[in-house]
Amino acid sequence: MSAESSLIPESTLAHDIRPEKPLNAEEATITVLDFLGRLGKSVVTPKSATLNGDIFVVEVDLKKATATVRVNSTTREITEYSIKPQVEETKPLPVPSRRSLIMMLGLIAAICLFMVFRFQNISTGNILGLIDGSSDLLIIGGIGIVPIIILLIWWRRRS
Repeated sequence: MSAESSLIPESTLAHDIRPEKPLNAEEATITVLDFLGRLGKSVVTPKSATLNGDIFVVEVDLKKATATVRVNSTTREITEYSIKPQVEETKPLPVPSRRSLIMMLGLIAAICLFMVFRFQNISTGNILGLIDGSSDLLIIGGIGIVPIIILLIWWRRRS
């Protein structure tokens, strides 16, 4: 009596051997995700799994790279893999919103007005005297600012 036949009866061996199902896309993807996990790569999302002949090509997006893994569909082993870093596009400077542009222009205008008053040696007492209404300059300034306000309102409604 041989050692092989005493351990497992031959009838049991013939009955329990089942042919393995062929590898499908889901199993190939799970194999690749497990493989990349063992490599220490954190997977964002699987992109595609395609069958080329008897090899599944599985593409997976990683955090800052893309992995392409080839899995043999008959032996279920990984035959080849490559991890390529993604090229990050340089983002342009963000364009500020209209509200912040108007605020910046107002601040710049106030600074320019302050500098003009400083260079002309106009004191704040003279400016406050204009606001009291004791001068015609307040009326002239009011008439000058009305078209600017109308243009500003028109521009805001247009866009």
